[in-house]
Amino acid sequence: MRFLIKLNVNKNKYGNILPMNYQYELSSTIYKILFSASEEYAKWLHDNGYRQIDSGKTFKMFNFSRLYIPQSKVIKGSDRIVILSQEVSFYISFLPDIGTEKFITGIFSNRIFNLGDSKSKVAFEVLGVEAEPSPLYNEEMECYSLSPIVISKKDENGYKKYLSPHDCMYEDALEIGLKSKYEAFYGNKLNFKIKFELLTEPKSSLVTIKSGTPEETKVRGYNYSFKITAPIEIQNMIYEAGIGELCSQGFGCVKVK
Repeated sequence: MRFLIKLNVNKNKYGNILPMNYQYELSSTIYKILFSASEEYAKWLHDNGYRQIDSGKTFKMFNFSRLYIPQSKVIKGSDRIVILSQEVSFYISFLPDIGTEKFITGIFSNRIFNLGDSKSKVAFEVLGVEAEPSPLYNEEMECYSLSPIVISKKDENGYKKYLSPHDCMYEDALEIGLKSKYEAFYGNKLNFKIKFELLTEPKSSLVTIKSGTPEETKVRGYNYSFKITAPIEIQNMIYEAGIGELCSQGFGCVKVK
């Protein structure tokens, strides 16, 4: 189930300058809100997620978009965004059926939180939480990314290589990831083939995670529109839990056209 979280920008508290790399901080805030509402659920979600049968790989079946900021500007030569609009918003969605409208509305309503780092941060207040109607799922669907879609593969030396949607291995890597996620959630395997088609030229986005810390890493993803053919259960999974890697950290969130 997907929700639209509407936020007021409290410019009087810290100002209105936000680091471009706020994704990790937004992810941490979401975890804290879940933890405060249900300690047992949040601990399980963080420590375990859904486990794939063969590999033991775990998945956290929720996803969120980047902030939608109607008016903003980038400070030239910096990694900072000036938020000019008074309100911003983002989507968050859950594949597990713990995310009833009452539960999510209750834990997010009237929340106050900050995003940023030691250089600049912004205070936000939750104005409202709106449940989004699910799209009509078909085996062929057109979508566009609300946050960068990440696909990686290790090279012969064991180094991670982030794939462009133009890479010949991209479609297969997408399919493998979706099969793994399905198996982890449903507890059985589904044999299917996807068909992936780019509808727009992909735009590269390099995102820094845990910026300014010893654990700092850089992740490359791509924003684009695409057409995908897959079973309806997979289309539902893409919409509710994201596509590609690092979905519970805010990557691979899509909207249906």
